[in-house]
Amino acid sequence: MKACDAESLADGGAEPSASLHEQLAALRQALVFCPRDDLGVVEVRGPGARAFLQRLVTADLRAVPPGAAVPAALLTPKAQVVSLLRVLVHGDDALDCVLDRARVPTVAALLERYSIGHAVSLGAPAWEVVGLYGPRLRDCAALGPMGGLEPYAHTRLAAAGAGWLALGDDELGTTGVLLGGAVDSAARAALEALLLRAQATAVQPAALEVARLEAGTPRMGLEVDEATMLLEAGQLGAVSFDKGCYPGQEPVCRVHSRGQVNWRLLPLRVTGTRVPAAGEGLAHPAMTEAGRITSAAFSPAREEVVALGYVHRRALETPGPLALAGGGLAEVVTLPRAPGLLIPRTGPRYAA
Repeated sequence: MKACDAESLADGGAEPSASLHEQLAALRQALVFCPRDDLGVVEVRGPGARAFLQRLVTADLRAVPPGAAVPAALLTPKAQVVSLLRVLVHGDDALDCVLDRARVPTVAALLERYSIGHAVSLGAPAWEVVGLYGPRLRDCAALGPMGGLEPYAHTRLAAAGAGWLALGDDELGTTGVLLGGAVDSAARAALEALLLRAQATAVQPAALEVARLEAGTPRMGLEVDEATMLLEAGQLGAVSFDKGCYPGQEPVCRVHSRGQVNWRLLPLRVTGTRVPAAGEGLAHPAMTEAGRITSAAFSPAREEVVALGYVHRRALETPGPLALAGGGLAEVVTLPRAPGLLIPRTGPRYAA
């Protein structure tokens, strides 16, 4: 598999000559990169920035030190998810929210409405984000300090002719870092040269999608949307139950105090090689509408179809198979976790 070549960032990662299986093998064994066009940022600045976000997000930001980040969410008053976030703290007067790019306009507009009377300014810069993943990341001298970032640690650095924000990223179940910044053509060319020196290989988003499903990481727009309750999506690590009020707090605390949710987002193994479509229904002897697939892909390493989907608690409490509407069966599985990695956001489960 070849290392990055000219224009590989500008055209979406270049088309690697390697198969999907080889790309995934490189991700698990070496060092790969891929543009993360799915991610964007909303900046919150001003002397009241931390206090402002503290009143709005599900996480407790009070004790987060500069250089650290936490998983969080913005909710409606009924506790439905506006967006999942990674909130990066630079100081009391500067925070960044990294989120799904499609949700940036909605989140920016919502924060703008809440900002009246607060000493904050908001921005949604045109970011370019590149993800680097693989076990070689930590010992790659060419990448300098960014390779040693732990999940949810972040730093600003000058690299490849531009200023970058580097964030440790564990959402693929392997060592990773996100590089984000406003990149022009000269900085992009310099970054390509840096990746070449690091012997990083280009992979396509399809490889990252398989790795995401293998790791059980939910994604906005697929597993989570504005009809989703946060705890149904298993995002317990994004919630503080000791902080003050925020929109949606009362329903979240009420569900948590009961110790159960009706629907649970879970990792699934699908029989056969047919990849079920998003939204395909699941049936169970206990109930006809027992769940639905949210996303699925064939895993070459496991030689099986891996998926995420919502399953009703009655189907989990009653023995019997989960039958796919299009044929075949699905089975709830327990995902392996890479030793040494912190995965506070990605475990799609709700513990009472």
